[in-house]
This record gives sequence, C-alpha cells and structure tokens, in this order.
Amino acid sequence: MRISLQNVSKRYDLTYILKGVNGEFQGPGCYGIQGRNGSGKSTLLKAISGVIDFSEGSIAFYEGNAQLAQKVWRDELIFSAPYILLTQDFTLRELLTFYKEFREFSIPLSYEAFLDVLEWKDPKQKMIKHFSSGMQQRVNLALSILTKSRILLLDEPSSYLDTHAKEWFHRLLVKEADQKLIIIASNDEGDFQEVQQRFQIESGRMYPVT
Repeated sequence: MRISLQNVSKRYDLTYILKGVNGEFQGPGCYGIQGRNGSGKSTLLKAISGVIDFSEGSIAFYEGNAQLAQKVWRDELIFSAPYILLTQDFTLRELLTFYKEFREFSIPLSYEAFLDVLEWKDPKQKMIKHFSSGMQQRVNLALSILTKSRILLLDEPSSYLDTHAKEWFHRLLVKEADQKLIIIASNDEGDFQEVQQRFQIESGRMYPVT
C-alpha cells in the first residue's frame, strides 16, 4: 500500500494551513509528522483520511502500480484521534458489540479477549461517559490498532495517557500493527519510538527530517 501526496494544499478563506505538500508513504512502515501546534499536522491526517477535502492538489492510494478506488482504500484505513469521541452511553461490552457490526478485527476478539488487550478488569455496567479521558483514549487506540486494516493514522496518540498506558500503547502497536502503513502526527517525542522516517511541517510545507 502506498499513499502519494501531490501539491496538496488546504486553506480556510484566504489562509493556507497546508501549501503544496508533496510526499509518499509506503507500507508496511511507520512515519512520523511533527510540527508546532497549529502547523497543520492534524489537517494533513484529516485530508489523507478523507475527513476533510483538500483545496488543491491530489492524494492517491496505490496497490503496487494500480491506483485504488475510494471505496477500496476507505475500507483499508483507520483514523484515530483523541477528539473523535466514543459512543458515550454504551458500556464497554455494548461498545465492542456495536463496533463489530461495522468493522472486522485482525484477531479473534471476544469481550474477555478485549479486556485482556486493555489489561483491565471488567468495568461491567459503567458507561463510557464515566471513563476518564485516559481510559477512553486507551479504548480508542485498542479498537483502532486491532481493526483489520492496512492504513493506520494516529493523531496525538498518547494524549491523556499516563506513563504506564503509554508503554501499553507501544507494546500493542509493535505486536498488532507491524504490517500496516502507520502515520503518527504528534508533538510528543515518545510517540515516535516505532517511526522509521519523520517529516516536519513548517509554514504549510512538509520536509523530511534527516
């Protein structure tokens, strides 16, 4: 799987957030995108995922030399961010059951197995809305990483995670996502442990970090 960015720009009114971004991401592999707050990291991931439209340029997905149709690559992509909320009025068991109606997992995943992945005791009837921000982000990451897909976009994955949970995140990422194309956008240096190539976004442009 390969993602190609050709002169991608995104503007709001007359202000450009991204301007003429070029680059390629080849899977399997792990890439990092860094930059100051407001530099356009999240905007770029949203544009790649199709959450927002870009203003100019093109983003294409390839299998070998064959360009993939939108329906095909959308089924292969997962986008995770702490601002994408879980369904708040479900229990954890209900959330997992509901999620399974729409996406497959890369491993057999019963509720008990999901608790093992999270390294939790059963919260039973506790609603998601009563979970802490860190607990919700942990569930978000587990669902995203374990979903059957070939492209995984992670925006600020360690947000709200304590030291133990950050260690858990990296163990899970290495164990379950080593064959995916992963792009991580973050300001936290610790999020880039698995990254093989890093890019910097500055003044709307994207540059490789050497």
